[in-house]
Amino acid sequence: MRGDGKCIGLTVSQRGPCIKVDGAKHRRIITAAARVLDEGGALTEDFTFTSIQVGVNSTSGRHCDRNNLGPSIIIGLGDFTGGSFVDASGHHHDLRGKGRLFDGTQPHESTEFRGHRVSVVLFTYNAVSRIGTQMLQALENIGFRPRASGRRPAKAPRTTSNDPPPRTQTQSGGSPADRPRHTAGPIGAAGGPAAQPTETPTLAAYDPGRVHYVLTGEWGEVVLPQDAYFVVVGYFSGLAPEHVSLDLYLGIHPDLAIAVEDNPECKAVVARHFPDIIVLDDADKATASVIIEILKSKNVPPGAIILLSAGPPCPDYSIIRGDRAQGRTGPEGRKFVDFCKTARELKATSPWRVELLIENVVPMNPEDAKFFDKELGVQGIVVDPWPELGPYGRRRIWWQSFIKQDMTAIPWGDHSIPLKWRRERGYTQLTPCADRLEAHSLSWNGEWALHESVRTGQRRVPCFSTPAPDDKGRPPPRGAESLDTVSPEAIERWLAQGREYAPWQYEDVALLWRLNTSPASREQDWLVMPPVVREVLHHFPPGYTAVSVDGEGLWPPAKSRARMVANSWHLGVTTFLLRAFLVIALGATPATSFAPPPAEPPDGLVSQELIPVRLSPGGESYLDSLALMIRAAGVTYGP
Repeated sequence: MRGDGKCIGLTVSQRGPCIKVDGAKHRRIITAAARVLDEGGALTEDFTFTSIQVGVNSTSGRHCDRNNLGPSIIIGLGDFTGGSFVDASGHHHDLRGKGRLFDGTQPHESTEFRGHRVSVVLFTYNAVSRIGTQMLQALENIGFRPRASGRRPAKAPRTTSNDPPPRTQTQSGGSPADRPRHTAGPIGAAGGPAAQPTETPTLAAYDPGRVHYVLTGEWGEVVLPQDAYFVVVGYFSGLAPEHVSLDLYLGIHPDLAIAVEDNPECKAVVARHFPDIIVLDDADKATASVIIEILKSKNVPPGAIILLSAGPPCPDYSIIRGDRAQGRTGPEGRKFVDFCKTARELKATSPWRVELLIENVVPMNPEDAKFFDKELGVQGIVVDPWPELGPYGRRRIWWQSFIKQDMTAIPWGDHSIPLKWRRERGYTQLTPCADRLEAHSLSWNGEWALHESVRTGQRRVPCFSTPAPDDKGRPPPRGAESLDTVSPEAIERWLAQGREYAPWQYEDVALLWRLNTSPASREQDWLVMPPVVREVLHHFPPGYTAVSVDGEGLWPPAKSRARMVANSWHLGVTTFLLRAFLVIALGATPATSFAPPPAEPPDGLVSQELIPVRLSPGGESYLDSLALMIRAAGVTYGP
């Protein structure tokens, strides 16, 4: 092949299948390509694509695509003569302003040309059979139309369904929480005893609607050196957010993973997505010596790096408790203190290098933060996803051992990821750089959206609180978050809703609002955010916490899903910090493509002309719009 090109979407890195979309410029290409197919009237529901290959002034000899399942659409753009597409039968086809459906596994080629020629090929990468539900959902959210066994292609770009698989059973019966424990694998990967989904019941009867949103970003996935080996050991791991970030946003899987978690619903969610993680139930029994023994039994090599992560319980440090917050002396607060002892012992006795990544609330008492600085041997830094990563505020303190506070940037290929520090409210604060959730893009069921002041960036969605543990509701907060700081309207809603969440969760900015309603009826058109919207605001894939559907509805129930999300990490911040860990501690670099062995070409079509040139409302052709998107993206480097 001669010329320049780029594969956008599903591909394969050295660690396995991953999604490569380098920021908003590539997302615009995907959207424009889907518009060409939809508005040009050529795309049917049966055609799916996970990847787009863009070739700039390129030609190729007779070949069969190695990584293509088969059905593909090629579009020709630009001002050129020659450059015909030659199908398996040897027929030459003019691609200027046209598209053709062809079988990429059959022989094809392109001829020499003069001028400027851009080819765009939409196809399904054969690695699609090795990815799980969450990566499929991610592709759909970006704008692709992935295929998978038993699934129909997505109907609309960037619109994601929160459909979970049916409840699975082990051979002895029981819920997914009863599954045996294994070592880490990718989101939704087949492995262990997890049954493959059969026919998914419609979710509309239980949690109607779809969530629509747009994530934009410039950093992409990473690739590790061949000799890199790392293990994730997570205490109080909840929904395993570090693994979601590694898999979905960074395209990386640890060589081994251990999670310490006793909540059965969290364990069921993790078992669904990561069936190979080793799960330990009791943090008190998961001592440093126990962890070291497990790692030795798994033959972890001497040069490995252990990422010790933790999200210790926070209620005893929370500002919500006011003067009732017991800090380190409380029953939950003591668990953080005990974890610090385990961390010190693991660092002192482990034959491997140990790096830290620990998150908690900014404590009510600043002396607690200073105590943990000393116990962990690193100074905590505060990171808030708002406004850089989207409309949701979640100010948290992180103890991590790899980003030093005298660093101003993290190397990233030919560029660098800036580190912006400032001092605020007694803490050192770091500004995150990761994918951004566009507030104006988020809607639920096509009818509900964020408050107007949030959509325009003037205000933020406040940090989620956990729901009340019982029907009595949450007691009034004390301290800085007392009822004195809450509007009368929010208090009225809070009381009307049975005090299920903290009072400020009923402020205008914390609710969804019905679109296209008059101000007079506005008060009757608000909605407490459903779990799927909470997931998206945390940058989780929609439906991540919904393990199953059966005749009784979703499991876990909505209140449990809201609780798990409220207790979890923000994935945008997590991805930012984990990218720094991978680069600084393991020498990761921006991902490069990797070609798997060729697939056997199946019988299929030869080629068929598609996509008549249609005009958009602005007068230009949709193909011209796609060409402008590609030109703006500057695709100028090799495949």
